[in-house]
Amino acid sequence: MFYGDAMEFPAFMTAFESLIESKVEDSCERLYFLGQYTSGKAKEVINGCLQGKSEGSYKEAKGLLKRQFGDPFKIANGHITKLSLWPPIRANDGSALQNFSIALDQAKSAMEGMSHMDDLNTAHVLLQLWEKLPRHLRSK
Repeated sequence: MFYGDAMEFPAFMTAFESLIESKVEDSCERLYFLGQYTSGKAKEVINGCLQGKSEGSYKEAKGLLKRQFGDPFKIANGHITKLSLWPPIRANDGSALQNFSIALDQAKSAMEGMSHMDDLNTAHVLLQLWEKLPRHLRSK
């Protein structure tokens, strides 16, 4: 289910194209499934298209989703914002450190795939991320 989080859009669209679009030929059925697998903001974006019954309606709905949620800059910015808002990690909080590591890996993978690693590697962002670490790890 896709709710409208730009960071989740690439995975959603890849799954939708692989599991639905590649197996369903009829555009009206594709549009039906697109409506079934979207909710919230994403559903609002394509709601007008869901009333249509033509091949153009499906293409328009998919295009609207890509324009609204598939912009690489928005996706990269979402990852940076998520990391910037991350709470500082307390000393000896291994679970929080592991979760931060996972979020960093997710951001790195997503941004490398979109050629936006330079956005993550700015001095400002790196300083913000460094400040999230416990003091004893900052000196290493």
